[in-house]
Amino acid sequence: PKRDAAALRAALDADPNADVDYAAREKTNDALVSIGLGEGADKFFGLDSAYIQLGHSLLVLVILLAAFGSDPNFPLTNLPPEYRGFLKQGLATTYAINTLVAGAAFFEARDRGQPVALW
Repeated sequence: PKRDAAALRAALDADPNADVDYAAREKTNDALVSIGLGEGADKFFGLDSAYIQLGHSLLVLVILLAAFGSDPNFPLTNLPPEYRGFLKQGLATTYAINTLVAGAAFFEARDRGQPVALW
């Protein structure tokens, strides 16, 4: 033990961060915002994932408005009932598939030690 303490003290004298395992810190302490924005993720057809997530979020809001909003003076919400039905059916199908994928992602997030809620 004394020899280990002396070796650690010598290593710390040479490098003050010698006792820090950065690889372990990066794996377990990911910032929630960085994960949510997809920072450091692979590009998708040359686009950062943050732009793709933003575009999908806006698209969902517009589809929700068109499917459930009703204002005869606004063309986006003045749709025939058939079109509204198609939009609602598409949302239901999309969210059903996303629920299945989220169930599979739960195990992947747990294995990586990352927050499950963000997956």
